[in-house]
Amino acid sequence: EVVRVASTAGVATDAVHRSDRCDVLGTLHVVDADGLGPRPLYQRHGSAFCTTINAQTHDWRALLDGPRWLHLTGITPALGAGPRAAWDAALSAAAEASGATGAPLRVSLDLNHRPALGSLESLWAAVKPHLSTLTLLILSEPTLQAL
Repeated sequence: EVVRVASTAGVATDAVHRSDRCDVLGTLHVVDADGLGPRPLYQRHGSAFCTTINAQTHDWRALLDGPRWLHLTGITPALGAGPRAAWDAALSAAAEASGATGAPLRVSLDLNHRPALGSLESLWAAVKPHLSTLTLLILSEPTLQAL
């Protein structure tokens, strides 16, 4: 259903990866067990994304031939070795890609650090080798101060 709706809206869906090995997409729960107020709790463990994606899942060079922007999040490399490898592969391909006009591909990264997924230091160690590829780095003021 999601792919159909996206396709109907004009989103290219030819590179959507599906897996017969896993039918869990991940879930979102709103929790308030400690009285601090409702907040999201994401259950990604065992999701199709976390268990099936790796550096070879997508042909990043082909996918990035034409688009003007690639947007990534800092959550992805914290989700496991496979998602981290795919994230690294996307950034490596982006460093060599040209956008639709022949201009360099622009790359944005929303650091979006989530302590439940790992330390800021670990995330920054993943990001740092790719800084020269980024056009735009999005992060919160507290994260900036912590770096």
